[in-house]
Amino acid sequence: MLTPLEQQELLSIGVNTTMNMINTIITSTGYGVMVLMMFVAMHYLSKKQRTIPVIALATCSIVMFLLFTIQYIYYSGFIVLAIAAATDESPQQAASYARTAQYLSDMAFSGSQPGLMFLVGDMIVVWRAWVLLPTGRFYRVILSVLMLANAGIIIADTVLDYIQIQLGTLQGLGYDTDWLMCVSTLLINLFATLLIVWKLWTHQRSILGRSSGHHIQKILIVLIESGALMGITQTINLALTTVTNYRSHFTLGERYTPNIFSALAMIATAWYPIAVIILVNTGNSPVYATVHFTDSDVLEDPQSIHH
Repeated sequence: MLTPLEQQELLSIGVNTTMNMINTIITSTGYGVMVLMMFVAMHYLSKKQRTIPVIALATCSIVMFLLFTIQYIYYSGFIVLAIAAATDESPQQAASYARTAQYLSDMAFSGSQPGLMFLVGDMIVVWRAWVLLPTGRFYRVILSVLMLANAGIIIADTVLDYIQIQLGTLQGLGYDTDWLMCVSTLLINLFATLLIVWKLWTHQRSILGRSSGHHIQKILIVLIESGALMGITQTINLALTTVTNYRSHFTLGERYTPNIFSALAMIATAWYPIAVIILVNTGNSPVYATVHFTDSDVLEDPQSIHH
């Protein structure tokens, strides 16, 4: 007959193992899909003229792919060591495995990779809005200020989290910069998306009655939804992380949900730049025309996106 303490330990092992299996499936699937998307994106970009926007998009995608690869390696190592810690008969060896596993977990979900991934994703969101903005400095100054502030916050948060990890004192959203990073990332995504919504609304009247105009409208909506997807997952992840930091008792569902959305937020962020490249270079986005044409060319001659 098991004692209550042994029952609690078995329950904890079962819950952690289940969460790790779920996260492994989600992360592995996300990484596999990203590899395929990366091949497709690089195939299209290799056929394009090497302009600054094309080079910038390719660079962002490669950086994002490398960051997600590092995160995937960290997480895979964490899973292996977590299993070893739970099955090793030597208490000292199991404790060593557990410490290393915790370090890899912190690096995967709270170290430099998540912050830098958010930064690259936000840069693509800003670019997505920038190329569709009308000529004028007001909105572009706001976007630039938001992006610079966001970059500074992310870098500061990454440094502080790394220091906490090295000291073994990481406690989730422990610093003000953690909150500021989450909020600034959400704000910049929301602001950029609202600007594109405004752009869609201002040109909706001019495309009425033109079949090609409806095509552009649908594509703009796709781009908006792509940015919204990343923002929504980050918002849910922030909310769930906040709840877990201020509660001590959880149901099984409350244990699983934050981990699932943490993995989904990373995947959505990692996919975003490559998804934009595929949309841009398959002729399914008016943003492609801004590589070679002006904004007015895109809106006045929708067929130019295929040239």
